[in-house]
Amino acid sequence: MGILSIKIEKGCLITKKFLKIIFELIIVSTLLTAICLYINKEIVLKGLFMDDLAHWSWFRGLSFYDFAIKFYDSTRYRPVFEAIQYLIYTIVGTDPTRFTFINKIYNIIIAIFIYYFVRKLNAGIIISSITSIFYIIAHYAYYQIGQAIGTVESTALLLSLILLFLCLKLVGTVGKKNLVDAELYYRHKIINILFIFITYFLLVFDHERFLGTAAIIVIAILFMAPIECYGIHDKSRDDLRANRVIKVISLLVFVIEIVVILIIRYFAIGKVVPAGTGGTYVEDTFSINGFISYCLNQVAIIFGINIGPEHLFGISFSDITDY
Repeated sequence: MGILSIKIEKGCLITKKFLKIIFELIIVSTLLTAICLYINKEIVLKGLFMDDLAHWSWFRGLSFYDFAIKFYDSTRYRPVFEAIQYLIYTIVGTDPTRFTFINKIYNIIIAIFIYYFVRKLNAGIIISSITSIFYIIAHYAYYQIGQAIGTVESTALLLSLILLFLCLKLVGTVGKKNLVDAELYYRHKIINILFIFITYFLLVFDHERFLGTAAIIVIAILFMAPIECYGIHDKSRDDLRANRVIKVISLLVFVIEIVVILIIRYFAIGKVVPAGTGGTYVEDTFSINGFISYCLNQVAIIFGINIGPEHLFGISFSDITDY
């Protein structure tokens, strides 16, 4: 009876904790939804223009395979984005105002994940809420909402956040929990690494420039949290050897994944190097000085200083009318 009582009590504690988390997410989601819908209430697409119009015109009359999967003589191959956009075009039909509603919902989902992410970093409710609200009111969130094809940016952002979350989980920064034995530890890590590889694959086929996130994955694998970080203190030489084996195999598999991705890109568009903005090529326009300059501009924009080009950094505060 004593053991049964302990199990029942433990089950009740887990249920209460779960219900508390659900209630917290419902409250925060309601708040973020209200803020997003209010702050973006003036943004409504009543027609398509330039990239939006060109992309929608290409969609008409094509099957899902021809639109999203088929190889074309192009500078980009983004089957994940095209698949999502095909579904959105199907839902929208001939009413362009639906684009903004869908994009707003997408941004709310991203904001909720940001809140969850920050909470997992052991931040409090207030800090997590402020962080997600900052995203909702950011100029780049407007950029994603104000375009019919803003989905490509939103999907890339969400997948990159998920990838970062999984990498931090691998090194033991977030989501760390006590495991019963070494077998559970290895299973936990292998599943984590598998999800990292899947997320990376989806990410680079949503937006090719995120090929560069490979460095983060390599670092995460090399610094994978050791077994004693999970409450398992009977570390043996076999465990150390197994840990090294997992790292080596994971890195080899990741290299194979990158090679496969590059091969697919080559057969799809005839190039493995990602294209630049506006029909340019990265190898022709990239420079160290430009890279450093853009990094500094990105830091400045966090503090509301929009000094970069409008198509990358959003509208300057001096060009915004008062609410």
